[in-house]
Amino acid sequence: MKQAYYMSFKSTATSELKKQITKMAKYQTIKQAAPSYYVGLDIGTQTGVAVYHLQTKQLTYIKTMGIYQAIKHIERLSEEYAIHVRIEDPTTWVDFKKLPAKESNSRLQGAGSVKRDFAIWLEVFAALEIPYTKVRLQGTLKKLKRDAFAKITGYTEPTSVHGRDAAMLVYGINN
Repeated sequence: MKQAYYMSFKSTATSELKKQITKMAKYQTIKQAAPSYYVGLDIGTQTGVAVYHLQTKQLTYIKTMGIYQAIKHIERLSEEYAIHVRIEDPTTWVDFKKLPAKESNSRLQGAGSVKRDFAIWLEVFAALEIPYTKVRLQGTLKKLKRDAFAKITGYTEPTSVHGRDAAMLVYGINN
């Protein structure tokens, strides 16, 4: 009885593994096409989403929304276009322990929430087979004022700080 159960389990596990390997190979083949759009994600309570068109070298969309709306938006984009997402990586944040206790505790709590959102996004990318790059936060221009952002990018429509941060994750990429 145990032997039959073991063989059944082994067969099922082998079958599932083969499916995953096939899916991964298909993903690597299909998603190797160069993206036509880069999407920047500034994650948090309010998620900044920015879309940058590689051919025109223009930011075409900058908005701030909740995580559910952002996931659905990325899903729609990935169904219509070849995209590559650049997402800020909260695991690269600076050490908050050097700050005063009250400020440090507040930032640590927020960082934990953002790290959980980051984990959710990685699951979304895997499930939807969307290629992505984790970007070190200190490696981009962050928290730009509206005037400075417009001067750098030429994008003059209204934006939030989250949208501008997302845009700076993708602006100027030459692929």
